[in-house]
Amino acid sequence: MLSTWTLLHNSEHGRGNERIRRCLEAGGSFHLVEHGQRADEKIARMQRRLEPLNKTPAGGCHLTRHMSRTSSAPGFDIEQIDTYYFR
Repeated sequence: MLSTWTLLHNSEHGRGNERIRRCLEAGGSFHLVEHGQRADEKIARMQRRLEPLNKTPAGGCHLTRHMSRTSSAPGFDIEQIDTYYFR
């Protein structure tokens, strides 16, 4: 299963994880492509400031959500996380 830029829009991300688990076949894998909170504090501060303005035009997107924490909910074993930044 593949999800691209969808979990940050879910206001109840715990329920999203439940739905993903329900749809996966036993032994299936879930691949996720997202953006989220940056580790760089200068950028993270800007994300916190922009998030309230960004939510409405971006369909409720949470710029400050930590995807590694969100996707590591009970029932998921994370095998690999790759982080990269566009220039």
